[in-house]
Amino acid sequence: MIKNIALKLFGNSMTLFWLLSDVVEIKTPVSQMASDAHDISDEDMFTHTSFANMGKRLKAYNDTLALLHELGIQHELELPELVLVGDQSTGKSSLMSGLAGMNLPRSGGVCTRCVIHIHSSRSANVSCRVSLRLKYRYQPPNGRIEPHHVSKENPFPPWVPQHEISKEFKTIDKLEEVEEVLRWAQIAILNPDKNHEQYIPGLGHTAMNMSLNQAAECTTAKFSPNVVALELKGTEYANLSYYDLPGVFVTSTDENDMHLVKVVENLTAEYITHPGAIILWACPMNQDPVNSTTFKLIRRNNAQSRTLGVMTKADLISEDDPTSHQQWLSMLNGENNMRTGHGYFVTSRQSNKSLEEQNRWENRFFEGSSMRWPVIFTPFVERTGVGRLRKHLSEMLFKALTDSMPAIKNQVMSRYDSACREFQALPEAPRNIEMEINRSLFAFVANVKAGMNHPDFSSALQKLCEQFRGYLLAMKPRVILSDASDYPDVIDLGSEDESQSDRSPPQPPSRNLSGGKKRPQEPPFNTPSKKPRKDTGGITNFSNGSASRYQAPAINRGDDYRILRQQATNDNQTPLGPFSNVDPQMKQSIGQVRDIIKSFSRAGLPDVVSAEVYVFLFQQAVIPWERPMNTMLRQCAKLVSDIITKAAEDALSGLRKRVIFDRVSEIMSRFIQERTDQTQEWLRKTHKMHTLKPFTLETSDFQQLRSKETERLVHNRHFHRWKAFRSEPDLVYRPWGNMSAEERNRDLSMRQIQASKMGPDPFHKEIKVYAYIGAYYRLAASRFTDAICLAISSDLFPTITETLDTAYLEQELGLLTENGTRSQSPEVYERLMMEDMTTSVKREKLRQEVKKFEKALESIRQLRRDEADPRSPKADGEAGDKARI
Repeated sequence: MIKNIALKLFGNSMTLFWLLSDVVEIKTPVSQMASDAHDISDEDMFTHTSFANMGKRLKAYNDTLALLHELGIQHELELPELVLVGDQSTGKSSLMSGLAGMNLPRSGGVCTRCVIHIHSSRSANVSCRVSLRLKYRYQPPNGRIEPHHVSKENPFPPWVPQHEISKEFKTIDKLEEVEEVLRWAQIAILNPDKNHEQYIPGLGHTAMNMSLNQAAECTTAKFSPNVVALELKGTEYANLSYYDLPGVFVTSTDENDMHLVKVVENLTAEYITHPGAIILWACPMNQDPVNSTTFKLIRRNNAQSRTLGVMTKADLISEDDPTSHQQWLSMLNGENNMRTGHGYFVTSRQSNKSLEEQNRWENRFFEGSSMRWPVIFTPFVERTGVGRLRKHLSEMLFKALTDSMPAIKNQVMSRYDSACREFQALPEAPRNIEMEINRSLFAFVANVKAGMNHPDFSSALQKLCEQFRGYLLAMKPRVILSDASDYPDVIDLGSEDESQSDRSPPQPPSRNLSGGKKRPQEPPFNTPSKKPRKDTGGITNFSNGSASRYQAPAINRGDDYRILRQQATNDNQTPLGPFSNVDPQMKQSIGQVRDIIKSFSRAGLPDVVSAEVYVFLFQQAVIPWERPMNTMLRQCAKLVSDIITKAAEDALSGLRKRVIFDRVSEIMSRFIQERTDQTQEWLRKTHKMHTLKPFTLETSDFQQLRSKETERLVHNRHFHRWKAFRSEPDLVYRPWGNMSAEERNRDLSMRQIQASKMGPDPFHKEIKVYAYIGAYYRLAASRFTDAICLAISSDLFPTITETLDTAYLEQELGLLTENGTRSQSPEVYERLMMEDMTTSVKREKLRQEVKKFEKALESIRQLRRDEADPRSPKADGEAGDKARI
């Protein structure tokens, strides 16, 4: 009898009851809270003499349950919970008010657009506390949300999950204000893009200047999966805790809201699939229950065994419809396909009456004094009325809690211990901060210098230099050795095997050029841009003006990167590495070379090739060097950055989660950038000098290179002329570089005979020009490579190692005063030892986690102590919780 009374009064307040038995087992470094608790077994707890004062004890349990919900721990513990569901207009709101013991909003407005969690308890002090529990973040949609946007991965668009945030809304002590505060809280939750405080009645700007109806019509969102939580205390309230969900519906009056049909279904499914959920399904007796969308969801999610059906609006049942009566009787008897695991209850509420009048009216209605309640339902009088329903719910919760308490108890201890271990694993600040910082900085500088002086660093630089040189050589200009009268083909000036000579001939290039135009005025010199250079199809301007005085033919820079890479590897036996995608080669036809020569020719000087031709062709070849040059500098800076990163990981590993680690990284990044910028200015000057005009004193080397280039070009050109002359498309080309000395002698003899038949080559002058350019390009590329690599290895790197020392870092970190003396302010060191933002946020989050569990466990410990000593002054549950970290 005592048990039934207690359960009727306090419902699921027994949630934490079984937790009390094993609190003494929790021993963590953070708290020894349970060490002084009495050793009482689970079985003894339910037979202890203190249950003579059951009402007070159960109230304390209910308050502990409220604390767990307030702390947000229910998500980790999977506590049994009551969930009220149903279709729209099924009497859910009236049922909710009856269970809570107070009038709550019953209109079809905002109260149907979000979840409400109600926790009520008996107390001498009357109060209502409203808060917002935000487990989802509003993500503004791009356009209208369609039903197909709702999915398993995105069940509540435009709401997405986030770490739960709890916001206080308002606490009041006048019960007549509860409904208004609740409505405004729901409007606040439907306006996630605005400060919730502006909706607090009596305080917020919007609440003071706009009516409830107006505010409800202009909310940002029309629905929210977040929760409005009500904590009600008063002498007339039942001890109960449950969730009330928006009513399920099958269609929307607004075409723009059709997606909400599926969204509300998903929300209902999420709550009813919770393993600990005891589902209260509201089904009105003036409608056919077979058509209930909510019950279909319950059945689809295999939740019938955890469902208690509540037949509402019993006063609206048809009095002269035997078929309908028989259907409801079959459901009450559990005979048809509408069977539920916990059977059915019947209620009838008159929302236009006070709660006390509703209770009296409901009792009279079911106990026979009303002619509207068919007599055939009389055998089920013990399952009618909100009062009996509340008692039955308490018994159900008691059984559910009894079954689940062992698992809940283990979850509490496991989650608490896990939070403690993770909290303690975070790095603590060293005892002597100043000494640790000085030691770490000294080791860091030493590691950086040691890394840059290591043979591996030198080897990495050597490899980069070889790749840089290989790419410059791969960028050598190429010439298509054919004109409109020949089969065109392409030859690479630097390829020893000339393997591309037998490729399929491209279309002859057009040579539509007006060489007789008046030369325009010389434009000023333009410094090459660091951005990728675009092919303008014409001439680039130079300071000497030699290459800007005519309409030049387009110079083709192809994108045959496969050939580029192959040629670079052939020349250097070194992969291109970071230079693989910098710039393509310059490619011209031999006819275009003739046009260029003609454009620079002077009247009255036939067959004279102007020096401007060589300058122009060379300039066009070397201007693209700027990009691989910048790539070379960036890669060398990266080598240093990698050394710095490794040095920081080794020397500053103990400070990795501190502000000083990021500060040192920022200082070193700026330090390297400044030195790199200085070097880059010198490199740009070097590149600019190479673009002005050719110059070399290496006459012997140049002559040898030009001779080789001439032999290759003449050999290849002769092959194509002879192939066209004989009309032998299957004639196989043998590269000059692959021939032995004897084979070359035979080839020269054969060429003389064949040339006598074909006549002189009309492009012999163009061949000589391009052989000159190819030879000088090789010479200049080698010289440019040496200059760039020398500047980096002998200027940039030594500057870094010479200027980097602990004094520089200390100055940048603020550890030295303006006159160079060490700072005596401890705040400077403490500021550097502050945790980085990520670790700080994690530490605070874990601190709150530990605090939440400590507070919950302290409440449980107090409950156990009260059960062991019924004379405890805190046994009435009114004293505040004193749990602290």
